[in-house]
Amino acid sequence: MERRALSGVSASGWRGRAQIVGAVLALGALLTGCFSYDAAPAGPRILNDRDAAVVVQLTGTDRTIDVPARHYRTLPDRECVGDGVVITAKDGTELVAYDGAVCPSTVIRLWSDGTIVVEDGNTVRVPLKPSAGA
Repeated sequence: MERRALSGVSASGWRGRAQIVGAVLALGALLTGCFSYDAAPAGPRILNDRDAAVVVQLTGTDRTIDVPARHYRTLPDRECVGDGVVITAKDGTELVAYDGAVCPSTVIRLWSDGTIVVEDGNTVRVPLKPSAGA
């Protein structure tokens, strides 16, 4: 006479299920060790929530980045570049300038209310001069 567990599955049935679960877990552990994914940090980001396009110049370099209205750009840089940031309207009017390199952790935010902020991790940079026409 075969003994049955309370759930109606025989002891040999439970052993079979336990072996399958063990094999799946072992396979998962093996594959986890074989594939390592170490994503590089995202590059600097420029977020433009304004109704107008802007041009971001990385001073100390020849780089300018056009950012359309209500769009964003992620730069490919994995190291700090330039020695400052100048943000202008499309007509050339300077909106604001900031000192300091642009690094992978840098986020430049252009808010819809005209506020422009440059953040590096937990540090918020102060503009070199007040925003004009922002």
